[in-house]
Amino acid sequence: MGYGQRGLSAGASAGRVRRETRTWAGLLALAAALAMAPRAQAQSDDALKRVNDLYADIKPNRRSDLVVLPALAKMTPPPEAVELVGRAILIPAKAASFAPAKAWAEAPPQKAVLESLAAVTKEDNFQSAMYFGQPYGVEGVPIELVKAELYSELGDPPTLANARFLYLRRLEWAASLAHVEATRLLAAGDADAAMKTMLNWLFFSRQIAERETLGEKRWGVKQVELALERLRDLAYTDFRAPTHGLDVVKIQEINKRLRDREGFLGLERLRLPRADRIAAEQLIGRVFVPKGNANPEAFGPMMAQVSTRDRPLRLFSESGRWTALAAQHAGWFETLDRLEKIANDWSRRWALEAFDPVLRTPTDFEKIDRVKYATIVAAMGDAKSLFDARQRLRAEAVGTRTALGMYGYFLKQKTFPPEGGLSAIRPEFVPLLENDPYNSGKRPLEFFVPIRDQVFGPRETPRPHTVRVFNDFGNVAVDISLGQDQFVLYSVGPDDSKGFAKEAAKDGGDYLIWPPMVSLYRQYLIDNGQMN
Repeated sequence: MGYGQRGLSAGASAGRVRRETRTWAGLLALAAALAMAPRAQAQSDDALKRVNDLYADIKPNRRSDLVVLPALAKMTPPPEAVELVGRAILIPAKAASFAPAKAWAEAPPQKAVLESLAAVTKEDNFQSAMYFGQPYGVEGVPIELVKAELYSELGDPPTLANARFLYLRRLEWAASLAHVEATRLLAAGDADAAMKTMLNWLFFSRQIAERETLGEKRWGVKQVELALERLRDLAYTDFRAPTHGLDVVKIQEINKRLRDREGFLGLERLRLPRADRIAAEQLIGRVFVPKGNANPEAFGPMMAQVSTRDRPLRLFSESGRWTALAAQHAGWFETLDRLEKIANDWSRRWALEAFDPVLRTPTDFEKIDRVKYATIVAAMGDAKSLFDARQRLRAEAVGTRTALGMYGYFLKQKTFPPEGGLSAIRPEFVPLLENDPYNSGKRPLEFFVPIRDQVFGPRETPRPHTVRVFNDFGNVAVDISLGQDQFVLYSVGPDDSKGFAKEAAKDGGDYLIWPPMVSLYRQYLIDNGQMN
């Protein structure tokens, strides 16, 4: 289709060509500046080696990336209905749009990915398990993986603060695949295989949560959180089915794999990323006169490259803005001192108990001037989000083990424990009754059976318990009625206040564990004809 067909005049077309020519000329000039200004320092700095050395102790036969990524390279894109992980989690097997998703999951390329995930998550001992050990940049990465964009791109010159984790795009496909496959297996009557598929994905995601950059770690932690909830979702679907595919022994095996301190899950072994500080030190070395102030010739181009790594067409305009801001940046020594102070503050907070009042005060990162210390902001990002994510993971892990134990008890006894009877699942399904991570009084999770354990006045008619669910994948709250044919298990949540799960959300109100929020939200969508 020509320009005339789009309604553009010849003059307008010529004007646009001139503007594009100027833009590309500017970009080429800027690229030349980027290539020349930091070249000498790029050759001498050892930041990339220091970061990649963090993975040096992972032997080749224990590197999961060398197994999973070649399989990912041959994957075909997911159907539109499940291209987002949230959709893949929510879609029911009976939906018309699940048919192409099922066919996609059963195709050989996707089967190979599922097999690779199973292969790299067999070992439960974290000391001998496999880990994702791909180095950053192209050095040491097989050329076929670079061509498939299954690596971390650092730009030219290789700059850690400029990292784009291209491989995570394909891992999003793998996430959707794992959830679709779990749904397929459960619908086919193989609840055990469905749970194992999700466990494989959970433990692979846990490997990504061990990565040393904030971006990778946040992605991995979120996938672990979703996988834990999905395990409960699969168990809940089995619980509500006319016949149950899970049994006492299978529940015990799953909970054994989910053990925390001794197992691979090991949430208390999660640590803050170490690569981001090294990235900040590298960036400071690139844009400063050693022991002096910001070098305007290097500062503008490099900061523009970092700030527009996902929006390259804005590189030229951003360069001028950053060049103008160079004079406002703190000096070499002051910047490095502030960087150390921020890193030490985060490390000190990471070691504190969840209810320590220090955690409610602003971090040193939050208090900095974002222009005066722009290099730190650009390279480090705000690690505070990991603190909340870690606490959610703790609640998810404790909640999943407890909920599965309760389901195991139900499968064996054909009834629920009496009110306050969580201890009934110990030691058959859990070695000890764990405390609610959000409860400052160090009490277990809250448990009750609707109607059976509720108190009604002498003139009241017993009625179902109503829960308002705020789900990760929905923009509206939905009210769900729960009867005495199921139990409710919840954490008091971030506000540390017992509310009988009347308001269930992960970032406020009570933290509903069972029934899983995703299960209730899916059923709401089905009941309202929104899942076809």
